[in-house]
Amino acid sequence: MEKRICKNAGIEMSVMGAGCWAFGGGEYWGDQNQTDVNEVVNASVDLGINYFDTAEVYNEGRSESSLGEAIQGIPRDKLIIGSKVSPSNCYSKNIIEHCDASLGRLKTDYIDIYMIHWPIHPHSIRHFTKDQSIIDNPPRIEEAIGGLQKLKQQGKIRHFGVSNFSTQRLNKLPKEEIAVNELPYNLLCRAIEYDT
Repeated sequence: MEKRICKNAGIEMSVMGAGCWAFGGGEYWGDQNQTDVNEVVNASVDLGINYFDTAEVYNEGRSESSLGEAIQGIPRDKLIIGSKVSPSNCYSKNIIEHCDASLGRLKTDYIDIYMIHWPIHPHSIRHFTKDQSIIDNPPRIEEAIGGLQKLKQQGKIRHFGVSNFSTQRLNKLPKEEIAVNELPYNLLCRAIEYDT
């Protein structure tokens, strides 16, 4: 498996990762068997895949829990785990609690790359919460970045990044600290070709 160095993090990542959204099952994906998940994760590692992508919102945390179960017995230094915090949970007082909850579900001491799942604005937040007070007064990106910096200082995350951020939004962030901008890109979704 070819690996590349993630520029701002210095982490060697496989060019192909394992998306874990379906892990843990639920209404969207249907039932998922943990034995199948364990086999997928172990086969991935055997083939040289070291990046596993999940999020707190995937199947209401069950994706993280299922991945956490599947990685037991695999040396932690063979894995690069990326998880994401919902933009509605990026207040400075909340982001640390949500990272701690993810760590508990993942059964690990640290997350390699912790990302803000979507840009922080009322439209995206509506996908993560129905709480009108959060929609009307979303967290500020500055406090989210401050929370991520604190998590890094505490050793709970190794690096941080963003997901689904446009170039315009990314340019307002401390680029030297952003390890990744995880974007959708496939045959049916090619919008990032225009400016990213």
